[in-house]
Amino acid sequence: MTERALGWRPPVDRTHETTYAMRTIGVPSLPTPVVIGIPWYTNFDRPQRDPALMDVYWIGRGDLGSVRGGHCVCLRPPSRAEIVGTWQHYNQNSEGACVGFGSSRAAGIMNRRLYDGFALYHEAQKRDPWPGENYSGTSVNAGMQTLRQVGAWPIKNGAVTGPVLKDGIMSYSWAANADEVAKALHSTEGFVRILNSWGRGYPYEVRMSLETLDFLLGLEGEAAIPIDRPGQSKVRPSKDAKVADAATDSESSGLA
Repeated sequence: MTERALGWRPPVDRTHETTYAMRTIGVPSLPTPVVIGIPWYTNFDRPQRDPALMDVYWIGRGDLGSVRGGHCVCLRPPSRAEIVGTWQHYNQNSEGACVGFGSSRAAGIMNRRLYDGFALYHEAQKRDPWPGENYSGTSVNAGMQTLRQVGAWPIKNGAVTGPVLKDGIMSYSWAANADEVAKALHSTEGFVRILNSWGRGYPYEVRMSLETLDFLLGLEGEAAIPIDRPGQSKVRPSKDAKVADAATDSESSGLA
């Protein structure tokens, strides 16, 4: 199997995680998507179907294998749904643009719109600490800076517009561990719901235990909590894990 593109880079300076820690700023009053950057193990490339639950997949169970790079993904609050079309839309293909996609997907959950992940990614590279732009990947911090400073790039009728500042975020804070991530998500499930950026060739949503997430955050991982602009959040409760797109069956996900 061809390895899917990654692209997250750990930040060089992490002082912002202490200065703008969620434990200082406070837990969001509404369920909020969380954008994480983590070491990506080979185990995560092979989601395992839950034998007891239809169309539920897990990663991070058993032997994690080896680290093949860093990856950024968006975590969906269990009570917030996406709009139709997100599964096939958010596909970074072979480009290391995961931060642009994870950040755009968080904005999409908050604003209920589709955004262009590539545009946000290339703009984020202008704000990260690495010189030039002739490299792959960037940090979650750079992605959040982009959402705060210039906004997001909406897609309507197949055309990319923007950036639109009001579709971005007012600010953002940082979770130090998996327990704080769960609080930001307003989740008591004991796991997180990961939305990847590999299109329909990977399950729409996979689950990871808080224990595994805590381990990954301890390995240079970062977890950003976007703070929405006043009046922007449009919370829509989701009835179950199969929100917005079709069930994550083996035929449509490309998994056996």
